[in-house]
Amino acid sequence: MHRSTSTTRRACALGTTIALIGMSTGFGVLTSTAAYADTSTAAVASSTASQPTDTTAQPTDTTSDQSAGSTASPAPTSPTSTTPADGSTNPSTPAGTDTAAAEPTGTSDAPAASTAPAPSGDTAATADSSAAAAPAEQDAEILGDPAVGERLNVRTAFTAEGWSWTDDQGTVLSTGPFLEVGTEAIGHRISVVVTGADGEIARGTTDAAVAPVFTDADGNQYVDGDSTSIQAVAGEAFSGTFTAEGTPAATYTAQSVSPEDGEYSSVLPEGITFDAATGTVRGTLTSTDESYEILVTATVGQASSSLFVDISVEAAAPAGILVTAIDAGTLDSAGPTNAWLIAPDGSVSSGDITDFPEDFTPGGRPTVAQGGSLVVYGTSVDRFGNDVLPFDDETGEINWPKTTVTSDVASDLIEELSEGDGPAVAQVTFPHASTHTLTVASAGLPSTSFAVEVTPTAVPTVLTPATPVAAAAPVTPKRPTGRLAYTGTDETAPIAWALGLIAAGAGLVGARALRRRRAQR
Repeated sequence: MHRSTSTTRRACALGTTIALIGMSTGFGVLTSTAAYADTSTAAVASSTASQPTDTTAQPTDTTSDQSAGSTASPAPTSPTSTTPADGSTNPSTPAGTDTAAAEPTGTSDAPAASTAPAPSGDTAATADSSAAAAPAEQDAEILGDPAVGERLNVRTAFTAEGWSWTDDQGTVLSTGPFLEVGTEAIGHRISVVVTGADGEIARGTTDAAVAPVFTDADGNQYVDGDSTSIQAVAGEAFSGTFTAEGTPAATYTAQSVSPEDGEYSSVLPEGITFDAATGTVRGTLTSTDESYEILVTATVGQASSSLFVDISVEAAAPAGILVTAIDAGTLDSAGPTNAWLIAPDGSVSSGDITDFPEDFTPGGRPTVAQGGSLVVYGTSVDRFGNDVLPFDDETGEINWPKTTVTSDVASDLIEELSEGDGPAVAQVTFPHASTHTLTVASAGLPSTSFAVEVTPTAVPTVLTPATPVAAAAPVTPKRPTGRLAYTGTDETAPIAWALGLIAAGAGLVGARALRRRRAQR
C-alpha cells in the first residue's frame, strides 16, 4: 500500500527530467542511460520504503501493484528520447531531489495507505470465516404424544446442552431436556429448540396440537377416544357433565351413535338432550330394552377430543306382575304358538311366542278349547313394564320371584311345573267351557288378574235307545293326571320347551342387566 507514493516520486522524476532537458541546451546531449539510472534508483528507493507495509496488508498489495505498474511504465520511456548522456556526471541534483522528495512523501502517505484498505480486508476475512464456521440447523425428533399428562422428550444427532420448549404463541413451557405437558398447552402445538456445545441447533414441532382432556363431575379425566357410562333409572331424570379446560374456552357438540351401523347423527334419541354451553347430557328414559351412545366433542383452539357416553336404563322398583300365558295345545303344532301378555293394569297383547316381541300386537284374550291347558307364569315389572329380575352380582344368577296362580272356577286344575330355583310356572287345565278368571300373585306386589275364554268342545249326538236301559251310575270327576291326549308324541316335551323359552327370555334380561352393572364398576 505504501507503493501508492510512487505517483509522487514519478512526478518528481518527471520534473527532474524536464530540468535535465533544460540543462541539456548548455551541457550537450545527455545519455539516456543516466536518466534511466536515476529512475531505477528512485524506484528501488520507493520499493525499499514500502516493504514493511506490504507484509501487513496482503489483499491490498495486488491492487496497488497493478495500479503502480500501469502508471510507472512511462518512466523509462520518457527519458529514453530526451535525457542527455552526461546527466550521469552530475547526479547530485536529480538524484538528491528524487530521494529527498520520495522519503517524506512515503512517510506522510504510509498511514493513510495502511489504514483505509486494511479494515476492509480484515472484515471480509472475518465474515468469510464466520460463514464457514456456522453449522447448519438440524431437525429434532420429539418423542411422545402431545397430550396432557404425557412426557415429551427430544432426540438430536449431537450432544445437547440447552433446550427451550414453547407453544405456538411463544410461551416458554420448559427449559429442560423434557416437557411434562400441562393444561396450559391445550389447543397449541409444541416446539423445541435444542443447542449443542459446538453451536449446533436443532428444531422440532409436534404434528398435532395438544387435545383437550374431559373432566366429569367426580373429577375423573378422559382423553380423546375414551368412554364412560351413565346408569339411568326408568322414569327418573339423569345427567352427566363433561367439561374440558383450555384457552380459548372449549366449545361442545353432541351426536347420537346408531347401535346398528355405528352411524353418527346430530339428532339425539327421544328423551335425551344436550346443553352445548355446559357440556351436559341429560334426559329421562323409560325403556330398558334400548341402550344409547352419545359422542361428546370438545374443541379448544385447533384441537378437539371426543368422549363416548354410554347410557343404559335400569328398571325402576317393582310395581306389579306381568303374566305370560301360552296355549299348551299349540306348543307341538306346526302352526304358531299362541301366547298372551297381560300387563299389571290388565291390558293384553297377543301373538306367536316364537316371534316375540315382533309378532305381538295389542288386544286379544287368552282362549283355549274345553279340556285344554294354559302354561302360565309371572314376572315382576316396574310401572313402565320393564322386567325386574333381582340377581346375584357375584354369580349373575337370577333370583326368580315366587308366584302363585289361582282360578275363580273350582274345577280348574292347577299343576306346578317348575322345579328348583327356576321361574314359577304353572299349567292350568279347564274341564268346563266358560269364562274363567285367573290371578297371578307374588308377595309384596299387586296381583294381576285376567279372563280366559274356554270354548266348548263339540259333543257327538247320542241316539235314544228303543228299550229303556238302566240308569248309569253317577260319574265322579277325577283329577287329570296331567297327560294330554295321546298324539304319538311325548306331551311333556312341548312343556319343557316352553319352560326353556321362558328361562331363556328371562335369562337374556338378566344377562343384559348384569352387563350394565358390571360396566359401572
